[in-house]
Formats: sequence, structure tokens, C-alpha cells
Amino acid sequence: MRHEEISIRITDFFVIPRGTFLLMYKYFAALSLALCCTLGMAVQASAGTSAAPVIASLTSSPKALPGNGGSITVTVRVRNATTCVFGGAVQVTKSCAKGEASATFAEAANSTAVDKTISLWVYAEGHGRRSSRRAATFTEAATPTSCTGPCTFTFPAPDDEGVASVTINSVSEGVAWPDPLQVQYGLTDLPAGDQLEEVSVTTCAGPTGINDGSLMSFELPLVLSTGSQASVDSVTFDSTVAGAFGIYGAIGAGQCVSGDIYYDTPIGSAWTAVNFSYASGVDLAVYTWNAS
Repeated sequence: MRHEEISIRITDFFVIPRGTFLLMYKYFAALSLALCCTLGMAVQASAGTSAAPVIASLTSSPKALPGNGGSITVTVRVRNATTCVFGGAVQVTKSCAKGEASATFAEAANSTAVDKTISLWVYAEGHGRRSSRRAATFTEAATPTSCTGPCTFTFPAPDDEGVASVTINSVSEGVAWPDPLQVQYGLTDLPAGDQLEEVSVTTCAGPTGINDGSLMSFELPLVLSTGSQASVDSVTFDSTVAGAFGIYGAIGAGQCVSGDIYYDTPIGSAWTAVNFSYASGVDLAVYTWNAS
């Protein structure tokens, strides 16, 4: 039997109309496109339904600051977040993928005579979304500007003259003339009817020093019970008087000096306060040492 006699053609059993293959190709191509679009929409829907980041809690320490400043630490616990952004005077970004983050903010001293409000905030981010912002406020106390009796005021920053701190050690009323020889030869210039008051002072310079320490003699007015101010006596600037404050010139960086300022006051008068007017740029304050 010849080979061509036993061969069987598939077309002897099936008759496939012309154009069928083209139709099948188009069908499967359309089906593949539909499946791709469906899967893409499902992925987008899955991303769109990712849970939004949430700040579950916010805590801070301390709750308030003293007048000389300090640091505040803010801590948040979060869900569905990768980063947390903290803000105040500066902005800080922290990782919070493990559900928690903290940031510490340094606050300068409050040089004003009133309490200061500090505001800090934070929000969380994740999956292309952002939580609502949480805020916290704190109070920084006013810098104490008065005391009774001897005390030291250390300023938030050196004043415009370079003074970093001032101490009133004591105030003595009706003291003897400090130079016995001047008394012996009648060279004192104490006005008739006046007595001499002695204020013992210590002042310290900041990092730039003080150009002329003697000027401090005019920056600490002695206030009397009548409300008037006593006059600084010239003996304050007498180089023959040991400890006279007015003899100081330049005071080096970080150096402290002590001396006496002398005032003329009517006999029998009483002092109520010593004042110092602080000025550092736009920061102004009056520091007061009260008699009682």
C-alpha cells in the first residue's frame, strides 16, 4: 500500500470555516487585556485602601520650663506610619516605622518679665498619606527680676556692655568716709546734711569682656524711700580708696570683679532698692534688689 493511500488529513474530519483563527486571536487578545486592567485596578484599590497613619498618643517632658530655659522632649506613638515630622522653632524628621518616635527641642532662656508660651507640633506620614497634626503647648516661666537682700542675677545673655551677671552683696547706710587721710585734711566732698551709703557690688563679664567697668557705677541707681535716687559720690572713682568700684577699666572675658559704689543721701534717709537696667538687643528688663 502506498503511503499516500493510508495518510489521513485532519480536514477530512473537521471543517474549520475561513477566518475562524483570526476571530479566536482577537478574542484571546481582548480577554488578556481585560485581565490586565482588572488586576491593575485591584492593585490600585488595594493601595488606595491602605490604612492612614494615625498618632495614637503624644507625651512630653517636662510640662513647663524655668525662666533660664532648658529642653523639652516630645514622644509620639503611631500606627501605619513610617516617618514622623516634629516642629517648633526648627523642624525634625524621625523614623517611626516601629510605632514610636521622639524629638528634643532646646529652648533659650526667657529674658522677659512675663511667662512665655512655647508651641510644638508633630504629624505622621506613611503610604503616601499624612495624619492630622497634633500640637502641644508649654509655659516657660519669666526670668525673676527682683529679690530681697543680697542675691545674684545671671542674665539670659550678656547685655550690650558685656555684663553677664551682677551681685549686690550688701548695702550699708551712714558709713565712714573711706579715705582717712582725706578726712584728716578736710578733703572730703560730702555735701552738708548728707551721709554716705556704701553698696558692695560684684559683676562678671561675658565672653567678650567689658570695655569699661567703671561705667557700672552709674548703672546701679540707689532708690530712696522718698522715691528719689541718690547721687553717686566722686569717692567711688578715687584710686586711693581701696575697693572703689569706679577705678576699674576693662574687665576680661569671664572675669569677675568686686568693689564699692558710694552714694550721697540725706542724713536719716532709708534706701528701698537698687536697680539695674538690662538691655541686650531688643530684650529689656529692670532687675531690682529690694531692702525688704
